[in-house]
Amino acid sequence: MAAGPRGDRMTISTPKEYHRYSIAQGDFGFSLDCIKEARKHSLNNTFLFDVLAQMAIICCCRPFTPNERGDGAQAISKLSISNFNGLSPSDMKVHEKYMILRNKAIAHSEFEYHPTEFDSESGGAKMTRFTLLRHELNLDELENLVRKLADECRNKRIDYGSSRRDRP
Repeated sequence: MAAGPRGDRMTISTPKEYHRYSIAQGDFGFSLDCIKEARKHSLNNTFLFDVLAQMAIICCCRPFTPNERGDGAQAISKLSISNFNGLSPSDMKVHEKYMILRNKAIAHSEFEYHPTEFDSESGGAKMTRFTLLRHELNLDELENLVRKLADECRNKRIDYGSSRRDRP
């Protein structure tokens, strides 16, 4: 990515970058939809709330995790959060918090988030289902972050489109 027409904002410079930012724009939009729906169920259906909140986190974080790879890939594998210049240090902490939850608890099952213990009475495992309700979920901070990411994604895509139209 190169510095763009709007100051120090990094702009999209290849079609493969454009495609990944376009996919990310869709992910961010779906994340916002999930957050909106989760709010409707926060008191009356904690299961549905938890599932929707987890999906919101997955969609927010997916652009920053490896996707398609290889010579034939039509999009770059992932975006770098460092290319989103409009984020504050606190936004970066929020992003890191949800990336950790996504990587260790939601998309994968690390023991810290999915502890088990041997049950000597039954001979099986005792486990507690992971839920975001036991963690520091804050839909307002997540929504704020996703909106900033979506806005910057949109602006980068607009800049790219403008730069392509300006070429002879």
